[in-house]
Amino acid sequence: MAGEQLKVVDASKTFYTEWGKVEVLRSVSLTAARGEFLSVVGVSGCGKTTLLRIIAGLEQPSGGEVFCNGVRVSGPGSDRAVVFQEPRLFPWLNVEQNIAFGLKQRNEAARRVVEQALELVGLSAFRQAYPHELSGGMAQRVAMARALAFEPEALLMDEPFSALDAQTRTHMQSELQEIWRRTGKTILLVTHSIAEALLLSQRICIMTSAPGRFREVVEVDLPYPRDPDAPEFIRLKKYILTQLTA
Repeated sequence: MAGEQLKVVDASKTFYTEWGKVEVLRSVSLTAARGEFLSVVGVSGCGKTTLLRIIAGLEQPSGGEVFCNGVRVSGPGSDRAVVFQEPRLFPWLNVEQNIAFGLKQRNEAARRVVEQALELVGLSAFRQAYPHELSGGMAQRVAMARALAFEPEALLMDEPFSALDAQTRTHMQSELQEIWRRTGKTILLVTHSIAEALLLSQRICIMTSAPGRFREVVEVDLPYPRDPDAPEFIRLKKYILTQLTA
């Protein structure tokens, strides 16, 4: 890792509804180094997804600032790509066309980018398949490939495996770890799963309940691949759980 890829400085977010003011985030700050795998964990409604959307430029903070490569984030950009909870594929397009959707160019270079993305997620043999012909895990791999096709520097992931069964989720976690190893991209993962964060991350940011703030950032100094039954893994899991429920 070298250099600072993402930086959030005192980000706050307040929504105004017909029922009144709702403060979701309060003075949240974080940094992610280039090539780092960082996770954010917290209870439902603590503002994790809102924070990710602010970093992605899909929401504007009520206060504070976000930077990517030292440039202030004012909206979405090709340097950041988002993988949502649902694949959000176009049902009338096949796998290859879904991945290529949104690319500005339709030339040989773009075809190579799509080919590389297909290979990264292991779907080269399914390029002509349509979303209704895919399993949930395969559909989410298409969504990951579409994000990777933009060649972003940072991949922002919002509970991407939450709807999958346990076996598929485990497989997808391994796939993501391999993609991170091969591409060296900065990854920010929002998850409810402490075990998932521990399996994948170098650091874990623990959020309080709303208004969301960072209670602590935990360094995960465990070798890859990680063993969920290892004593230190279990100790860290218990510690993070106590911090979430404190």
